[in-house]
Amino acid sequence: MSEQVYIHFTDSVGAQAIKDSGALWKSSFVDAIFAVAKGGVFVPGVQQTKLGRAKSRDIAVYFTANDLPDYCMPEECVWKRDSLLVDNVEIKSASEAEKDLDGSLPTMHPDSWNERLLIPSREMPDPSSPPEYLQEQVFSAKRMKKLAGLK
Repeated sequence: MSEQVYIHFTDSVGAQAIKDSGALWKSSFVDAIFAVAKGGVFVPGVQQTKLGRAKSRDIAVYFTANDLPDYCMPEECVWKRDSLLVDNVEIKSASEAEKDLDGSLPTMHPDSWNERLLIPSREMPDPSSPPEYLQEQVFSAKRMKKLAGLK
């Protein structure tokens, strides 16, 4: 099981349903499951969107999962499936979770549109050896900065 803790924002009814069932379900609006890695970045427009079945996003559900996300960006991790079994479920307030989204996780090519967290995912099971297409993004971002005279 992964030691990475994820946070899913929902309402109190949704949070209790996740805790009772031990599962998260795909969004009612977009065909995937969404959360953010603890240590990621708080972006209210992403994590607390009003889209979907939740009436609000004022509750944070902390969890771990055996299944790796398909990919992880600083503001969200995505599982492209219908449901996800979760463990170690804790329910907290969204304001508590904001403090845990402090940007402390390492990222790859932070100035690129394709920024990724350097944590295990299906896309990058071993973050110390990222896939070539992500490495190319890193080098492209560095070259563009150099051309622009930036460090």
